[in-house]
Amino acid sequence: FCEESISYSQMPVFVGKIPTEFKATRFYHQDAVEWTFPPTMDGQYLYFAGKSSQPRMVHNFVLGNDNFCSQFSLYRNVINQEWVASISDPLPVGWIHNEVPELVVVNDRIDPATGAFAVTARINNLDLSQIHDLSLLVQSRTTVGPDGFCREPDSYSQVPISIGSIPPQFREGRHYHLNVIQWLAPPAISGNTLSFGGRADPGIIDLESREGYCSQFAFYERDQWGYHYIDSLSPYLPGDMYWIGPITGEVTGFRIGEDGTFEATARLSENALYGYHNPVLVVSAMAVVDQNTNLCGDSEVLSAIDLP
Repeated sequence: FCEESISYSQMPVFVGKIPTEFKATRFYHQDAVEWTFPPTMDGQYLYFAGKSSQPRMVHNFVLGNDNFCSQFSLYRNVINQEWVASISDPLPVGWIHNEVPELVVVNDRIDPATGAFAVTARINNLDLSQIHDLSLLVQSRTTVGPDGFCREPDSYSQVPISIGSIPPQFREGRHYHLNVIQWLAPPAISGNTLSFGGRADPGIIDLESREGYCSQFAFYERDQWGYHYIDSLSPYLPGDMYWIGPITGEVTGFRIGEDGTFEATARLSENALYGYHNPVLVVSAMAVVDQNTNLCGDSEVLSAIDLP
């Protein structure tokens, strides 16, 4: 127990109004993080960089379906601490998010020796434009409890999120599953020709039509409410075969290497993506056609990348 101490000073506590500027505490733990680039949001990306007071307090993002919870979360109203969203970790080949994550890391640099870090997160399914008192909370890593929920973490630092410009070199992630596909040649459109190329694990990508299987590539429209299906990119038909009926796009030529590299060209119909503000090319795992309904079954999203 604490030993009896000598009173040093004592004075009454009054009930009254406290000036707002005195309540604008930027940190739960003063100097826990030295922010070299305070959290800044431009509507599509969130970027922040700094140095933690303890070298290993900010961890490298754990890839895969691990048992750790996000270390970075967004809150509003610092008085009532209303949770808004957590920043999801990136995923490697073979893993999926059950749904499009609201906020996901697309680029990070963390030095465990010095505590320096820089993180770029992409805003996917979240409208933050009307929230004016957002803050970024840095938490200690915490594990999932037996009830399936994250255990209550220790707060390490909290700082307001500003609206501003993010330097282009920090916005490196164009797709929300970071390592599934390495886009060596991101989608480009010239006239009615679409071209793209990249690298994935061998056997993941197939651009040729096969009986009983569905196209892996599809066009979507992305907005603040999520991804909305437009049409599939019809795979390549060998020989003299051709697709019947109007199509948005069809693969006219492709190459797939043994190392997983691939490249393709596709012909788009006239005004194929006209009127869509944020068209996206979504790549999914190979899905099998349901023989009873003749519809494609659900498949895992591998990558989603902006179309120009």
